[in-house]
Formats: sequence, C-alpha cells, structure tokens
Amino acid sequence: MVDHANAEEANAVNMKQRVSEVVGLKEKLGTCISEIDFLNLKYQQVKSDKIKNLECAFKSDNPRDTWQRCFNILKQNRADIKNHYTLAEFSFYYWFYEKYDDRFYRVKKA
Repeated sequence: MVDHANAEEANAVNMKQRVSEVVGLKEKLGTCISEIDFLNLKYQQVKSDKIKNLECAFKSDNPRDTWQRCFNILKQNRADIKNHYTLAEFSFYYWFYEKYDDRFYRVKKA
C-alpha cells in the first residue's frame, strides 16, 4: 500500500514537472509570435453598432498561407469576442467567430 502511494506521488511530481515545462514553452513561444503577418493582411471595414473601427480579414482577399497561419493562431488560442488574442507589443485585438471559418476580426487598441 505504501509502495503504491509512493508511486502515485512520484507520478504526480512527474506530471507537475511536465505541465510546468509545457507552460514555460508556451510562454516562450508566445513571445516569438509577431504581429507582422496579421498586419500584412488586407482588411475591410465592417459596420457595427457596438464596435467602432471594426475590421475583417477575409480568406478570399489574402494570401492563403499567411491568412491561415493567423487564423490558426486565433483558433489555438480560442480567441473570441470576449477572449480576444493580443500580445503586449501588438497594436490590435484579434478574434474569430466559430460559425465563420473564412474570416477573422480586429480592432485597434485604445
């Protein structure tokens, strides 16, 4: 019984170590992401009663690989209107709506 408990404790310690490594890696990778790809896309003004200066990047208006890379970043970070994606050095907030897989949105930071 004691051996089993020790083994479980060792597994928990190993798991905690792996989680901290993944979190540390994610933080390092997050700082490597540049806004350049997002900024080089074409955006269209979108009329909104709630959000001023809302812009939309459509897949059809942009280079497919660059647009897809940006969209994947937003999806991986689950960037939605309430939980938008940005980093401290970014000029915009970015997000997508789950029902659309051909566009995402941005608004300039205040």
